[in-house]
Order: sequence, then structure tokens, then C-alpha cells
Amino acid sequence: MRKLLSALLVSSLLLIPAPALAADTIPNVTTLDFDKIEQELTEHNPSIDYINEGVADGSSDLSVGIDKLEDAKSELVTNMNNLTVLKDGDGKVTMPSFSSPPTTNELLMYVNYITYQNYAAQIASFDSQINALKGQQDDFWKSTLQAEMQKKQIVMGAQQLYLTYNTLSRQKDDLFLNRSVLENKLRISNIKYTLGLIAKSEITTAELDLKNISQGIKNLDEALDSLKGELNLMFGQAYDTALEIKAVPDPDQTKLNAMDYKDDLEDALVQSYNVRLQDEDDKRDDEKRKFTKAFHQAYQAVKDKEEALELERAKLDNEKDTFNRLSLMYNLGMISKFNWDSAFVPYNSQVQKVKNAEQDLFKAYNDYDWMKKGLTVSSSSDAAASSSAQG
Repeated sequence: MRKLLSALLVSSLLLIPAPALAADTIPNVTTLDFDKIEQELTEHNPSIDYINEGVADGSSDLSVGIDKLEDAKSELVTNMNNLTVLKDGDGKVTMPSFSSPPTTNELLMYVNYITYQNYAAQIASFDSQINALKGQQDDFWKSTLQAEMQKKQIVMGAQQLYLTYNTLSRQKDDLFLNRSVLENKLRISNIKYTLGLIAKSEITTAELDLKNISQGIKNLDEALDSLKGELNLMFGQAYDTALEIKAVPDPDQTKLNAMDYKDDLEDALVQSYNVRLQDEDDKRDDEKRKFTKAFHQAYQAVKDKEEALELERAKLDNEKDTFNRLSLMYNLGMISKFNWDSAFVPYNSQVQKVKNAEQDLFKAYNDYDWMKKGLTVSSSSDAAASSSAQG
């Protein structure tokens, strides 16, 4: 049981993985798809290995302990049954009476009686220990269920890192575009300054803006490296292992259309780990109420993200019309390259907003899907992720 408790403690540190373990026979994860995260973690994550070993060892320890006690008890029962003792009419062992002086047979019967009582006391003690271990075995389902839940939480944690990585990566792409526009603007401003058309302060402002964007790109690079390193550790490999992280899949409209609040909630309550872990009716009912509230919030989040995506796509259609018109004007020589580049910025920004809205919807459905599988996903974590993405 000590190994089991140790394993559960390690696995509770969900996003602080154990040090990478040597696994010469298992190749490193070098390319990561969202849909493969659970499979890769099952094969590589050290904490999941510890959980599996802890549960197996805990179950084995209990079974071995019960078997040993049963064997010892059986030997005592055999020895006790081989004793010659005095019994009454009901078959109950009684203490022999003594002559004066006692005979050798009477003394032997007395010794057998005392030995019999000692055996009986030891057998009762063994029965108590066996029943206690069987009681732990009966409750072992709870440890097993908790271990299963924690493995799922590790997978969900890796998925959050994956989604955050993609969000920051798109922010970096957006900054690269803005930097390109600013570099072009600075080049033109220098020409204007040489011609005496603008003040030096405008050059300084453009240079500072450029430095700020460059610093932002540097900060994002560091954050992306850190996220990739954390994922590497979760896969049991070196922090700096080369790892390609693929794009987030598009929302699956078929799954979105198949959502049914009432039926999904009914199934989710059956799967809920927090509900299943309660063995008292009052506590179980309380967990059902909490889970139902969280499930409703997750369902509503999906619907809200669907509406938000629809709005962002409508805005993109409008930006696309404007950009196409300015592109035609540029091709006809009616506006400058700088003006065309400047027009591309809001258009590309709206493209990124659509992609962000698509990922927000994907994440909201993923949270909803986790709740269908029995994990409670708090709305606060969703809000924090959205805040991080917008920041």
C-alpha cells in the first residue's frame, strides 16, 4: 500500500512531471498530434507508469497478505484438530477435572486444553487480520478509481499545454507581420526625415515600437520553448528534445451537432469520478449537483464559442472584401505598397481572430467531452485560458 500511496502522490503533481526515465527501447516523441497525446502519454509518461505500478503492487500486496494469513490459519486449524481434548455433550471443549494427585493423562489433557485455547485465540486473531485486509481490498476500488482519474487529468493537462502552445505560436506569427509593417514604415519615415518632412520624434517612436515588437517575439520564443520543454518532460524525454507540435484540429461539426444536453448529462453523471468516489448517499447527491452545474457551464461554453466563431467569420468576410478592393487598387497603381501592406494587417489580424475562435470552440468542446468521460472541468480554468490567449 505504501507504493500505491507514493504513486498517487507523485501523480497529483500533474504538470510537474517526474524526471525523464531511460527508455532505450521506446523511441522519443518527435512529432505530436493532438489526437495522439493520450496514446503517447500512456507509452511514455513516468507518472502514469508509477500509477499503474502502484495500483498493481497495492492489489498484489493485499492478496499476498491474505493468502499468507490464510495459510498460517489453516496450519493452526490442522494442529488444533489433531489435539486430544475433552468435549461436552454439545461438542464444546471443556477443561478436564483433576484427581488428587492428578494423573499423567489428566495433565496431558490439561496441556492440550490450554494449547487448544491458545490456537483458538491465534485463529481468531488471524480471522480479524484477514477480515481487515479483505475490507481494504473491498475499498481498493476507490484507490483504483482515483488512479484512473489522475491518469486522465495528466492527459488533460498535456492537452492544455498543447493548446496554449498553438495560441502563442499564432500570436508570434501576428507579431512577425506587424514587425514587417513597422520596418517598412521606419524605412519610409527615414526618407521623409531626410527630406525634412517629419520630425525626429516620429523616427524615435517608430524605433521604440519596433523594439517592443522584437522584445515581444523574443518573450514568445522563450514561452514556446518552455511549453515544449514541459511537454518533453511529460513524455519522459530530455527537456530540449526536438519536438514538432502540430496545429490544433478544426472543430468537428458532426460532434457539435450530436450534442444532446439531457442525454449527455445522464451519461456523464454515471461516469463522473467525483460522484462514483462517494460511498455515502448525501455526499454522492451533493457531488451530482456540483457536477451538473459544471456540466451546464461546459455545455453553455460550447454554444457561446459557436456564436463567437460565427461572428468572427462574418467580420472576416467584411475584412476580406475591403482587402480585395485595396489589392485591386494596388495592382492598378492607385495606392502604394506601404498602404497595401498596412491594409493587410487588419485583414490578417481578423484571420487570426477566426483561428483563435476556432481553437476556443475546439477547447470548449474538448472540455465538454472530458466531462462526458467523468472529469469535472472548472469554468475558471477556461476563463484563465481565454485571458491568457487574449493577453
